Amino acid sequence: MRAILTILTAVMLMAPATVQISSSDPYGVDPVYDKLAEIDAANRILPLILTKDQIGRLLPVIETCRQNVRNQEKKEATQMKGMQEEVDKVHADALKGIVPSQQFLDKVSKMFVGFENERRGVKTANGLILRDAIKSTLNEGQRKAMIGVVDQVFNEQSQEWEDASDEAKIMYYSLSFLMNDDVYYFLVKLRRNL
Repeated sequence: MRAILTILTAVMLMAPATVQISSSDPYGVDPVYDKLAEIDAANRILPLILTKDQIGRLLPVIETCRQNVRNQEKKEATQMKGMQEEVDKVHADALKGIVPSQQFLDKVSKMFVGFENERRGVKTANGLILRDAIKSTLNEGQRKAMIGVVDQVFNEQSQEWEDASDEAKIMYYSLSFLMNDDVYYFLVKLRRNL
């Protein structure tokens, strides 16, 4: 570790003054991680051989689904902010050695169970929206390629999903890849370059 720090210090001294390394990325590797994430996105998207028009039709649908997620996050944040005063009081009491009441703990637990149920509902709705967009936008060969990507992912993870229907695999692809930020931004860039 000391050798790495010595080398980095030497490189920093030799580098132009404009090169800076953020404290959250002390080794300056975030750009490499970002490109690797895009390569992974490409590995999941490019087998579909999407046209510029198809990407153009999918992006607004994906953005609608992403907005559904943001709306749920905002709803949860609003609800949590509404508990701020009560949380502050229970926290202050806990620092004085007072055990939080079961009523408070149950209330918090119920809130988070509610969040989880609502998230599942948003996820299901998004899956159906994306499934319909895929069916109306992609041809049969592209959908088969999508299913092939899912099978490849499961093989890489040494998981078996032999009983899953093609529709379940398309839903998995939609929610696992199309809703992924890296994939979304890769699609935006890919469309510009086609």
